[in-house]
Amino acid sequence: MRVLFASPVFCYPADNGTKKVNLDVVRHLIRSGHTVTYLYPALAQNANPEGLLEKFPHGLKLVSSRRSNLSLQRLSESFRSRFLGPFGVNANSYLAPADLRREVAQADAVIADYWVVARDLPRNTAKPVLLKINDISWPRVHDMFDVPAWRRYPTAAAFKWCEMHVFKRAETLFSASFHEAQALNATGFKALHIPVAIDLDVFKPQASENGYVHAALFVASNNKVNTLALQWVCERVAPLLQRTVPDFQFHILLNKPSETLQHYCEQFDFVTRHDWVDDLVGFYNRFPVVLLPFHNTTGVKIKLIEALACGRAVVSTQNGLLGTEAQQNRDALIADSDVEFARSIERVFSDGQLRRSLEEHARRYAENHHDLQAAFKPLDHWLESR
Repeated sequence: MRVLFASPVFCYPADNGTKKVNLDVVRHLIRSGHTVTYLYPALAQNANPEGLLEKFPHGLKLVSSRRSNLSLQRLSESFRSRFLGPFGVNANSYLAPADLRREVAQADAVIADYWVVARDLPRNTAKPVLLKINDISWPRVHDMFDVPAWRRYPTAAAFKWCEMHVFKRAETLFSASFHEAQALNATGFKALHIPVAIDLDVFKPQASENGYVHAALFVASNNKVNTLALQWVCERVAPLLQRTVPDFQFHILLNKPSETLQHYCEQFDFVTRHDWVDDLVGFYNRFPVVLLPFHNTTGVKIKLIEALACGRAVVSTQNGLLGTEAQQNRDALIADSDVEFARSIERVFSDGQLRRSLEEHARRYAENHHDLQAAFKPLDHWLESR
């Protein structure tokens, strides 16, 4: 089957969650015998088309697209940024409608990101469209980025109304978030849950000869969400934890940190930052606990799935487990307050039986819910029904 995947981002290198999901879908489609056309903006940032074609020399066609009226797009972008703040869509992410019409006409089925359907997809598209959405809770997003209250809720309501109309343009929706797919189905849409998947033969528990004892790992990214998480652990959680675990060490895996993140890494003597590791799986397995200290975030965390697959004990906030089916006190410990989060970390350090139980259930959860082969069965069934 000829499948068109239209996206406002290029999926390789997969340096964030959206790109990874896109790349995983492309990989699965090609391995399943489909021919994939990946349509992306010619001005997409950090794109490596040659590298992707080296990975998939057969079954993949890359088509770059560029709109000619970029000045109008930038004017539109400026207007949107007043209401969307950090979610003002970059003008370089647009696709030309003429390119979309041509590629849609040649495809048997279309997979498209939300913004492609919202802005670029021709209205009279009759091909089956599978709309890929990223779980966004607009009120939480506005809180996260300090959008003033006077425009927070009208904007959230307007976006929810717009989202519903965009959703209606697709035959089926798919989300990596279990909870979002559930909510959409309850609202009357047809939604598939295609979970974040990883290679469980790669990410797996390993014995470590140089493991840490009283150390926690945080795999971070360069954005405000991660800055707030790091700030919370360093300023509010760690001082409480050090009362009972004075030798507590906090390790952060973060390449090329921002000035703010670098400041936190240097300000506290119990913090160690790692730029890059050659063996990520081995690095995970050196730590008795992995932290997801997020209070303001959206989307399923790939770092969570990796940690669980490696059989690591995880201490997370409710927000950190967003979109997964992981169970509290079985697959991970969940705590939202300063005291409870510190106490949960201390329990992992001091209670070997608890830690082993969390490790066993973490791996079992990853095998049952995020296996690379099983995750795409809903997508296969959707394509087979075409």
